[in-house]
Amino acid sequence: MTRFTLWVAIGACAVARVRGDGGPYPPGPASPGSDAIPADSVLFKSWARSMASFEAGPRRAGADSSSANYGSIDSVFGPPDAAGSEYDMPPEEGPVLSLGDGGRVTLQFSPPIADGEGADFAVFENGFAVGSSGIFAELAFVEVSSNGVDFVRFPAVSCTPTAAQTGSFTTLDPRNLHNLAGKHPAGYGTPFDLSELVAANPALNAARITHVRIVDVVGDVTGGLGSRDSNGNWINDPFPTDFQTCGFDLDAVGVIHQAQDGWQEWVAASFEPAVQNDPAITGPDADPEGDGKTNLIEYACGFQPAAAEGEAALTVSSVQSLVVLQFSRDAARSEVSLILQDSPDGLAWSTLASSTGGGATTGTGVEIVESGSPRTIVSVTAPRTEAKRFYRLKVTRG
Repeated sequence: MTRFTLWVAIGACAVARVRGDGGPYPPGPASPGSDAIPADSVLFKSWARSMASFEAGPRRAGADSSSANYGSIDSVFGPPDAAGSEYDMPPEEGPVLSLGDGGRVTLQFSPPIADGEGADFAVFENGFAVGSSGIFAELAFVEVSSNGVDFVRFPAVSCTPTAAQTGSFTTLDPRNLHNLAGKHPAGYGTPFDLSELVAANPALNAARITHVRIVDVVGDVTGGLGSRDSNGNWINDPFPTDFQTCGFDLDAVGVIHQAQDGWQEWVAASFEPAVQNDPAITGPDADPEGDGKTNLIEYACGFQPAAAEGEAALTVSSVQSLVVLQFSRDAARSEVSLILQDSPDGLAWSTLASSTGGGATTGTGVEIVESGSPRTIVSVTAPRTEAKRFYRLKVTRG
């Protein structure tokens, strides 16, 4: 089950909500002070190229309607390619992926996104500007995760007045919107800064954001079906939009700050250039020296991939009524997890201890002793049973 955390932000739009004029946030790209980032900016280091999941929402929330069905997985990969509101092409080849009301898409990034100076990534929609301070677009929440399970939502704020419903073709003022993807027109990304989440979310590893989730905002403010911002206020977004392209139309996600890819650096330092692109030699599951340890295990445990060490990845010994299991880990490999498991039959496995993200090893009902740095020796002592037990060390890289 996906776990989700929402952190509340205090908005600064009480005056704007009453007056109905421009709010306190940056304007669109045509005005001074805009935070919109053009698609051709040199800031972007890479683009989304992997999708973890997609759940299309209906064309109209609360109604017996079909789901949005415009675009495909490929529509969101690579740089933005949406140029306006109409596209003369088959729907499945469209340049954007329409989410539908309340729909969501989760993208996976490798190398991960990292928290740097200023904005760390930007989300592109296909809205179009109307005048200097208006935009027709559909909005979305943005959530991030450093493990693909626990997601944290950026504190979004909408200052758009809610006395009247924003119609299907009514424009919004980007100055009333904060941390809502879609506030800028096609070709311009809405920026997101991970530093906004760090202080209130100690469990989030902002140095390694592996997943970004886009969740469509349902803009209904009169029927009780809509979405609320982080202050509990309705978000007035075009509604209804009972079209094939309903909901947020995701074009691209551009990465500005990337985490260092320790794996690629390790491969470059450990293998000759002529073989570095050969997965049979340098792939995570390869064992080029034939010592029984895959490259991923060598990487996580601090071994040398080009040498057949006699040391096993996991050793098991018995001391009276106890069993002692020992393995090593390289504390610098923050993106790998080492999981020590046992089983009565080699089929059903239970976790004895785990070491994730280069942190301390933890476990329940066992004694754990760690020594050495950066290559740490981990000793796990558990009660010994009379029945046969199987043990294994599982390594994953996220």
